[in-house]
Amino acid sequence: MLNNLSKVGAFALGIGLMFAGVALVAVVSVPVTGSEWPSFIAAPVVFVLLLSGYLMPTIIAGKAGHPNLTVIVLINIFTGWSVLGWIVSMFWSVQVLGARRCGQCKEVIRKDALVCKHCQASVAGM
Repeated sequence: MLNNLSKVGAFALGIGLMFAGVALVAVVSVPVTGSEWPSFIAAPVVFVLLLSGYLMPTIIAGKAGHPNLTVIVLINIFTGWSVLGWIVSMFWSVQVLGARRCGQCKEVIRKDALVCKHCQASVAGM
């Protein structure tokens, strides 16, 4: 699924999840007289939305088989809170969406390649 997702679409999905979580926090923070159920139900939803938005670069890189997944995960987790770290890891994670791995040498190659540029193996039917 993520190989068909455009780079702009992946970035918009991450931003959208973050905004949805923030909007839900704003709605839940409005006091409701006589009942506490909205915040009790919405708290896990807010947590999941914000966490999935925060970890979207990691999710995209993992699903796409990015060769630098470990570095993207570390940047995303430790500097993602600074917004700049999140943007850097998001841009880096979507750079491989038009690629795949060679079946012979496991290097990253273009999705439409017929021959691996690293080992010269035919990748036409893979």
